[in-house]
Amino acid sequence: LLLSAGGAVLTAGGVAAWISRSGSSGSSGAPSATTGTSSTDATSSSPVPSTAPTTMPASTTPAPPTVPSDRVLVVVQMSGGNDALNTLVPITGAYHDLRPSLGLADDTLLALPGDSGFGLHPSLAPLAPLLGDGRMGVVAGVGFPEPDRSHFAALDMWWSATPGETFRTGWLGRWLDATSGPDDVVLRSTGLGGAVPALRAETTASVGINSLAQFVLPDVDPAVLTAWTSLAPEHAAAASAVDVMSTLDLSWLTDEGSAAAGAGDDEDVITRLAAAAELIVTEPGVRVVHVSLGGFDTHADQLAVQARLLDELATGIAGFQQRLVDARQAPRVRLGTTSEVGPPVQENGSGGSDHGKGGVSFVVGSRLSTAGGVVHGVLDPADTVDGDLRPVIDPRSLYATALDWLGPDAGVTDAVLGATWERLPWI
Repeated sequence: LLLSAGGAVLTAGGVAAWISRSGSSGSSGAPSATTGTSSTDATSSSPVPSTAPTTMPASTTPAPPTVPSDRVLVVVQMSGGNDALNTLVPITGAYHDLRPSLGLADDTLLALPGDSGFGLHPSLAPLAPLLGDGRMGVVAGVGFPEPDRSHFAALDMWWSATPGETFRTGWLGRWLDATSGPDDVVLRSTGLGGAVPALRAETTASVGINSLAQFVLPDVDPAVLTAWTSLAPEHAAAASAVDVMSTLDLSWLTDEGSAAAGAGDDEDVITRLAAAAELIVTEPGVRVVHVSLGGFDTHADQLAVQARLLDELATGIAGFQQRLVDARQAPRVRLGTTSEVGPPVQENGSGGSDHGKGGVSFVVGSRLSTAGGVVHGVLDPADTVDGDLRPVIDPRSLYATALDWLGPDAGVTDAVLGATWERLPWI
């Protein structure tokens, strides 16, 4: 057993989990709502005038006062900075002029419903059924008003949702604190691919699972878990997590030819999303699942790398959604993607893209409000800030929309995010 200030790293019998808790136990972790800061308009998702959007996102009415308490939010983090311009591709001459080598041919793109002016990267083809029946939306031009091209600083912004402030808790961690109760299950908040700072809380714990294959323990001895717990009270949560995970049907993780067989920390997102779906279907107390997917820092030879990563992402999301549909659990689950930096509009000299501002996120779930089109926001290679795509939607609008849906009410969302942010129309 290894103890640290941020939590406990536990290893026993091939099992590894991180029960994460940080800060003082005397605080709820949810800040009071404010009217905004000097750099952000608290009542709108638009950035400050220096990065004002060309098209303002439409406001919508906040969620009803209360929502069902069994809803689940899944966040897939595309770490490294996904190239948004080769993900949601504008069908314009400017795009091809700026990207003579990286530019994707229009006739290879995955068509979007309606006349959006965009196509999707062809590797996202497994998502076509979700697009076709209104179960997927695309948020274009998402980014903080004053972004940082550093991975570390940008990730801090996205994890905390408090740019410019000392990073103590994550946006999901504050929601977990604000909504915790005595009957919460130990896997209420779970990180697949490890616990991430977005889950960091003051008073509640999250479980981080670095290696799913190590949790395939069909013959867990209850006596071992009892003995483990008896060593110290803080072991109880970890022992409970091991016990719950051992009951899941994850036998496919060790099947011959499985993407996860022996993969450990290199498990792909297909595997992690399949496990996330199984966890949601099996354990009704799960509310938040964070899934990590790395490799998007594509400064060189991007075409092949991004094609592979987007194929894995699309295949994983499609399989995840189908598992929920088969189990009749899809209406209570929403999935969203994040990536810490967007790209410059021009390719670099190494067949890749560097760090920029505006990015793209996906939202997936049943009964999305896509009547106004599946693309919300602006991604225009002719409209730039310092050579980067202009951010037009603050990530906190994306977060606010997701947390409203997750519940219990908009007041909690505003307190968690420190201000009132414009809601997006998807949910």
